[in-house]
Amino acid sequence: MTRSIHVGPSPKININSVSGDLSIIGWDGEDMLIKADDDEVRFEQKDGEVILSTDDDLSLRIPKGALLLLQSVDGDVAIRGVTGDIELKAVGGDLSIREAGSIAIDAVEGDFNLRSAKKNLYVKNAQGDVSIRDVEGSVTLDSVADDLALRGARGNIKVNVGEDVVVYLEPKPDGEYSITAGDDILLVLPTN
Repeated sequence: MTRSIHVGPSPKININSVSGDLSIIGWDGEDMLIKADDDEVRFEQKDGEVILSTDDDLSLRIPKGALLLLQSVDGDVAIRGVTGDIELKAVGGDLSIREAGSIAIDAVEGDFNLRSAKKNLYVKNAQGDVSIRDVEGSVTLDSVADDLALRGARGNIKVNVGEDVVVYLEPKPDGEYSITAGDDILLVLPTN
């Protein structure tokens, strides 16, 4: 099934459950394009909100300014170009996000890779490796089970990591930085 529905420039998109993989791309239009198996997708649209679920893989193109709420995805998740707020409750596989606004994540079972967030990043629990680059706001990672690589964070940093940490840091005079690691910490600072 490929279906297009008009949702406006900044809809609320609530994805209740995806049993497979999820791919989301933000675009300049005001329509949402849904690609999935015909019999497996369920959706409802009311009062500026779209509610979706599927027992298979799901691919979406949504307006860039959408507010995105993901309840549960069993597989991998890839999100690109969504500048509205993103909230994820549970991702069973790997998570990749590029070019986003603010991000709040409860749990990622696999690896997490982020490139370019315009606002704050909060992760409660990540079970795999985490790689983060270019975050305009603060970075808070309550629990990362494996390794962390962090570069280009411009706000405050508070991370708790089970294994190794590599951080490229350009500290600000009024910034707050807290890094806890179970193994090694490599901190790379400017020469000055």
